[in-house]
Parts: sequence; C-alpha cells; structure tokens
Amino acid sequence: MGTSFGTSLRVAPGGGAGPPPPAPGPPGRPSSAASGEDVRGRLHARVPLGPAASARRRTAAWLIAVSRRTAFRERLGELLLASEVCCTGLAYCVALASFGSPDDADHLADYLDRYLRRPDLDFDQLVAMGALVYIDLGLGDNKAARFLAPSGLWHQWLQGRPDRQHANAYATYLSLIRRLCAFADECAELRTTG
Repeated sequence: MGTSFGTSLRVAPGGGAGPPPPAPGPPGRPSSAASGEDVRGRLHARVPLGPAASARRRTAAWLIAVSRRTAFRERLGELLLASEVCCTGLAYCVALASFGSPDDADHLADYLDRYLRRPDLDFDQLVAMGALVYIDLGLGDNKAARFLAPSGLWHQWLQGRPDRQHANAYATYLSLIRRLCAFADECAELRTTG
C-alpha cells in the first residue's frame, strides 16, 4: 500500500491535498480565515491517515463523502480493505457508495473478495454488500451478482457463520446505504447553498 500511516492530509478546495493552512496574521490583524474571507467555499479538514481513533476516521470519511472529495477514493479503498480500525467500515462504504463509480464498486468488490472468505471475521461484509448493490443499481451494473449467486462467496460466508440468518440482510443494508447517501447529498446541497 505504500502510504505512511503516521501522516495526515489537508483537503484543499479543489479536492486534492494542499499545503498546510496559512499561519495567522500578525498580532492585532486578523488572518484571512479569521476575517471570514471565502470561509463558505473552503473545507480545510485534516484527514487522519494514521492509526487514529475510529471517530476521527469516521468523521473524515463523512466529510469526504459530503464534499465529494473523490481524490480520496483510493485511500478509502485501502483503509476499508485493511480494516485496521473498528467501527469505520460503514463510513468508508458510504463515501464510496456516494461517489458511485465503477472504481468505487471495484474497491467494495475487493473488500468482499477478501472478507467473505473469512466467516470468522464479522467486519463490514453486510454493509459493503449493500453499498456494492447500491452502486450496481445506480450504474445499471451487476458486480454483486458473482457474490450473490447460489454458489457465490456470499452464501459460502453465510454457511460458515453460526447464525446463518443474513441471506437477504444485504437488502437491509442497501436501504441503510440509500438513506445515508441521501443524507450526504442533502448535506452537500446545504454546504453549497447555505
């Protein structure tokens, strides 16, 4: 993966990483940020890429989703696949689903390829499947079909689970992803009009 886990990036207005924010102005004079210059048009979020707390990573993923920072697509895919921090997978899946491109579907499929082979790991398989189906519906694609086939990894994963009750649970998570993506869209709209 090659990305250092001990760094953070600043999200620049165009969606890419930028230099650190400007230092405050001289004493007694407000900086441009303090005077309100272009505050509405800027989102300067520090995106934790290191072994940060799950709340910070979830927040970063939500900010990325709301601001449509597709420049972070690869990194979100890496973080989802690594599954190093508890309770962050839903936010990564929502961000990828909100972008909704074939590349985002590929990241979710990579995750499912790895973790559906591990019934002993109950991570974010359900929400990732919901997100993949969501993207498929938006694109008119069918990347989830190979997982959901009767002999596919989805059913194999379920057979290895003690509860085996989730055969159609991805539909519940598809509904959740729809609602969360609609919320992210609403927040993005408020951000641009507000």
